Order: sequence, then structure tokens, then C-alpha cells
Amino acid sequence: MEQFGDKIIKLRAIKGLSQQELADKIGIKRSSLGMYERNERKPGFNVLRKFANYFAVSTDYLMGLNDDSSGELEYQELLAEATAKAEELKASALLRAQAGSKESLRDLIKILDAFKRDMED
Repeated sequence: MEQFGDKIIKLRAIKGLSQQELADKIGIKRSSLGMYERNERKPGFNVLRKFANYFAVSTDYLMGLNDDSSGELEYQELLAEATAKAEELKASALLRAQAGSKESLRDLIKILDAFKRDMED
């Protein structure tokens, strides 16, 4: 069974973060994160909750009380892929908008508004 540190390493890799970047986002020292990842130390509840909130996983999953890791990791992988695709779309749309006319910008805004409405439903 995977330990807490192994799960954090996987989740951090999915997000493409260094130890320092994750430590900064969570509000802990990089050295503490290193100890968690090496399973030399267990986090307290507040830090555990910060990890769970950041990665959008349950504390039960992180602590090994829920072994359904495939669902948690699959969600994180899909979220990372969706985020990357959204960034690609944003960059492409901005490039097209800069090269286009006012009319093409209006069309782009209509498309984005429609997409946003679909996402809210």
C-alpha cells in the first residue's frame, strides 16, 4: 500500500511542481515537504487538510484510509490535462484575436461566452 509521501510525490508530479513550489503553495518549509515525501514524518491535521484542499483529494485518501487511488489520481490527471488544454486554447485565441479584425474579436467573445454558459450549467 502506498504511503502518504508516495501519494504526495505522485500528485506533485501530476501538477508539475517542484518541492519548493508546492511547499510555497501549501505554506510549509521545503524541508518539511521532503520529510513527508520520504515518509520520515506525518503531517498534522491542518497541514494534511492543506494538501487535500490543494490537490482536491480526500484526507482519507492521503492517509490510506481509502485505497481507491485510481479515482483520485485519475481526477488529478484529467484536471491537469483540462487545465493545459484551456491554456492552449487561451493562447491560440489571443494570437488569432491579435491578428484579426474587430469582428473576429466579437465572434471570439461570443464563443467564449457560450462556452462559459455551458460550463455553468
